[in-house]
Amino acid sequence: SVMKNIVFVFFSSFLLVACHDGIQKPDAPDDLIEERKMTEIMKDLMLIEGHISVTYKQMNKYFKIMDSSSVRVFKEHKVTEDQFTRSFEFYATDQEKITRIYSKILDELTLLKGQLEE
Repeated sequence: SVMKNIVFVFFSSFLLVACHDGIQKPDAPDDLIEERKMTEIMKDLMLIEGHISVTYKQMNKYFKIMDSSSVRVFKEHKVTEDQFTRSFEFYATDQEKITRIYSKILDELTLLKGQLEE
């Protein structure tokens, strides 16, 4: 199901971030995306990724649709892909912040799953 894929992506990403604990923390970029907004963008990307991974089994279609969908998410949130990447790299090197972001996303997705099952 889509929710299982989203949870898998969440935990995979979390494990990758946890392995970067020893990396020197960079300075915040000048155009850092605020944590609450970053959480919303990442949640939207995870929802899209979960849907696309279930719907499109061919990798070339998956990547093409994921790329175009990501562009729409960034546009909707009024950020650029580069800005998102810089912000993600900053948050990913701060264990406390990235854990808080992923926990918030998981809470919101769990709530959404409960609403969909009603």
